[in-house]
Amino acid sequence: VLVAAHGNSLRAVVMYLKGMSEEEILKFNIPTGIPYVFEFDDNLKLQKDYFLGDPEKIKELMDKVANQAKKR
Repeated sequence: VLVAAHGNSLRAVVMYLKGMSEEEILKFNIPTGIPYVFEFDDNLKLQKDYFLGDPEKIKELMDKVANQAKKR
């Protein structure tokens, strides 16, 4: 299944799938245009999640998303 949406919509999905609190999801930044993979077992229990790509570039893009509101 592929899901494409705006950041806040995706954060709601991530919050649900990972069982994150509201506080945790507010600190979680999803980089634009980077695939985020969720792997499940046969019982649909989340096994692992990760972004596809170079970890340094992903960190840079996550920081960019985090700093968007600070520029206003």
